[in-house]
Amino acid sequence: MQATEMVANVSTTVSPCAGNPSLKVDSLRALPLVRVHTRREKTGTETPTLRFSQSGEALQRLPSSTAADVLRALPAVWVRSLGGYGTATTVGTRGLSATHTAVMVDGFPLGDAESGTTDVARFAPHQLEGLLIDVGGAPELLSPVRALGAATLQFTTPRRPLRIWTAMGAFGYRSAGGSALLSTPIGRLGFQLDGEKAENDYPFVFDNGTMREHRRRTWAQTQSWTPAVRWMTPDRLKVGSGELGIRGHYAQRQLPGATLLYTVREGERMDDDETAVHGKWQLRRKTWQWKVAAQALFSQKVYEDRDRQYPGGVRQDDYRQREYWFSTGVEHQISVHWQWAYAVDGTWAILHQTGQAEREVGRISLQQALSLRYRRARGSATLRLLRHDFFNTARNTDPTNLGTANNVGSFGLQGTAHAFLWRTPGTRVSLRATAQSTFRPPTFAENYYFRYGNTQLRNERAQRLNFGIVGAYAVGLWQVQASADAFIDKISDGIVAVPLTPAIWRTENLDQVRASGLDVTANVRYAREKRTTIAATGHWLLCRTLDRSTPHSRSYNLTLPYRPTHQGYFSVEAAHGALGLSTSLVYTGERWSTPQHLAVSRLPAFAEWNAALWWKRSLGTSTLTLCATLMNLTDAQREYVRGYPLPGRTWTLNATFDL
Repeated sequence: MQATEMVANVSTTVSPCAGNPSLKVDSLRALPLVRVHTRREKTGTETPTLRFSQSGEALQRLPSSTAADVLRALPAVWVRSLGGYGTATTVGTRGLSATHTAVMVDGFPLGDAESGTTDVARFAPHQLEGLLIDVGGAPELLSPVRALGAATLQFTTPRRPLRIWTAMGAFGYRSAGGSALLSTPIGRLGFQLDGEKAENDYPFVFDNGTMREHRRRTWAQTQSWTPAVRWMTPDRLKVGSGELGIRGHYAQRQLPGATLLYTVREGERMDDDETAVHGKWQLRRKTWQWKVAAQALFSQKVYEDRDRQYPGGVRQDDYRQREYWFSTGVEHQISVHWQWAYAVDGTWAILHQTGQAEREVGRISLQQALSLRYRRARGSATLRLLRHDFFNTARNTDPTNLGTANNVGSFGLQGTAHAFLWRTPGTRVSLRATAQSTFRPPTFAENYYFRYGNTQLRNERAQRLNFGIVGAYAVGLWQVQASADAFIDKISDGIVAVPLTPAIWRTENLDQVRASGLDVTANVRYAREKRTTIAATGHWLLCRTLDRSTPHSRSYNLTLPYRPTHQGYFSVEAAHGALGLSTSLVYTGERWSTPQHLAVSRLPAFAEWNAALWWKRSLGTSTLTLCATLMNLTDAQREYVRGYPLPGRTWTLNATFDL
């Protein structure tokens, strides 16, 4: 293959453009070499953002067994997980918490106004066609306003004629499912159904300071199933293209308690039921483009705790949420160099809780974005003006926190710029910069939770700056990519819980946080006639997330709880013919579970070594992939959350059939 073709392929993975949704960007592992003559010039002129992704093919080769394993392979993120299959997993970016991360599936949002964080444990690696995360807003000019916040994590499900998968692993893990896409005279009809179950009875080392012994996790079983049906309009309709669908996720979890001072058999469990009905439509006419999307999301969480301290020996809370979301927008190409877009999102979220306290609260949000972009062959720049308005309603029976949360409105600005320093047939070097003001509103729990909420909270705000350099080089059969980004985030009016009495806490706007650091990524790939491939990928995140709230306090200028200063990931994979081997090393620096960095709250740094062996064979027009994965080869003992040990050495076997 000629060098120019190879550089074109490199630029699609390094450049943070991704303006064409049909382009499968993979900034961590280069895709197989493809000819992209018609896309090369466009790639170099798109708006820059930090977009990191994994393709579906890379996910099958990645040493991983859970969603947390996959997310750790993405730069700029930090993950919290309680450990095991199907347990709660959330993701934040750099100095921002998981409440600032929006999560979308096939372009539709997953929302949880009650807690503000989205549990992504449902997304096992073999159930995905790809995933990506945008740090600092989406690169597409016309995007839902929800995707223009601090970070957006997007999952893509399979859309193949047929995919069947099955998996089994340690600690009672079992999973099976399939998806199909049928062509009919009235469009394409897609189906997906998968389920998984795990005992999560893994061993761990119990240490309470005076006693150390080996024990086994109990009361941690999880099971779930996820159905989905979608209909897509036929191609080349004069009235545009559209999609209608319904998806669900139904999970049952037993909740193990923390192992801090002693361990007991817990009686807590959580049942999660979620159903979403959604649709979208888009139309392009010459220099104009229109998009419309809508979704109705219904979810129910039932929490149960069995203990003799409760009347009747049981406590039960029932959380029912409804969220109606609508997004529409228009984009216009004014001239060769100028284009603009306007988008508006409307959301109505309602939460009804019964149990220890009864309340029904609601929030209507209206979010708008006006975008202007200028681009030339040597670079581009984009400016966005955003407006957010929130209107609250409440029927609240908490005598300690009567009333309704304040209605709030605010403006936001985003600016990005990108310029090539050097561009030749074999080399590309460019600079990028991003400035962003963003915020998150208080969650329903922070506003209204019994004896904890505060209806007078203000929005949590963040000011973000990023400066980076991106490079790509191709020579012969080698491709090299690298990037380095320096950033600083300043968070004000942070929402934290403070004690009023030893038994009663209240949320307040007290936190001031400053996060700064450096993101470095690199990828080297050697490919010879699609028979022999060797690739090495690595990224390192240095991020100091410091409490700047109250000078002379015991936590001032110390890192926030659970935020590592150093994180690293390095992987190597080699394939010849149908057989391949990959290995990865994941490093997480020391953390503390309390703001004051007490000695007893220190979580030591750990490194995890993983490996996977796969065999991929073409069977006519179909493909069969078999993979064996071994996680944590050294059986290291470690924790993401204090008191919740992660599994030791874990194995997984899976098979995937694609047509």
